[in-house]
Amino acid sequence: MKELSTEKRSTTSVEFSEKLTQTFKNLPVPEWADVLDHGDYPKSMFVNFGCLVSTVVNVLLPDFVADKVIHFAANNLLITEDADFVYN
Repeated sequence: MKELSTEKRSTTSVEFSEKLTQTFKNLPVPEWADVLDHGDYPKSMFVNFGCLVSTVVNVLLPDFVADKVIHFAANNLLITEDADFVYN
């Protein structure tokens, strides 16, 4: 897996981060909103946060415990498609 996304994006996360950095560096503040509002990145942070938590749980807990914790958390806190992505 190269990108943390369930769908194909027009740019990679590295390319979007670079564009965002250049926007903050070179454009006046009122123009920042356009890039943030219309940028091709997931607007919901549930999957990103879920994957971060899943990674931490996998590092800190034994595999058999982490599997149960992640399965429970993903299926009770996320919608079905996102839970499947985070868990699998």
